[in-house]
Amino acid sequence: MSIQIPFARPDRYIVCPTCLKGEHRVDHLLAGTKTSWYCNNVECGRRFHLEVLKDGRVVTEPEDERTIPTVVTLESKGPVRIEVQGFVIVKDGQEPDFSHDEYHYNEHTCPVNYLGVEEVIDPTTGDEDPHGIFQYVKTEVWKEDGGRQ
Repeated sequence: MSIQIPFARPDRYIVCPTCLKGEHRVDHLLAGTKTSWYCNNVECGRRFHLEVLKDGRVVTEPEDERTIPTVVTLESKGPVRIEVQGFVIVKDGQEPDFSHDEYHYNEHTCPVNYLGVEEVIDPTTGDEDPHGIFQYVKTEVWKEDGGRQ
């Protein structure tokens, strides 16, 4: 467990307690907040618990899960196929399980979340939140050199 005094830039940030590199904005969290996050440094991805103390300091403690970057292939009804950055959560010593990705990308998540754009609109219906506009094809673990495993 470590206790951090958030640094400002101009907002308040903490670093991942495992790699000390991933930076996480905490100025929006109220005193007493308790939650868990994953490190946003792709080389780390470790989950950590955090608690915001009344004096503004943040207690962090690494947990036994991490994210592994993935490449998710999706396909539209037309002749378009895209690859988006994803991740899979794994406990230490376990293998990645991609079995939830089909539901996640076909039904659960908004295309805006994985495309990194302002808005996705289905022009045939006017739907501004068209879940399932792309259909899940596969997930692969992403290697650091930019290839697939």
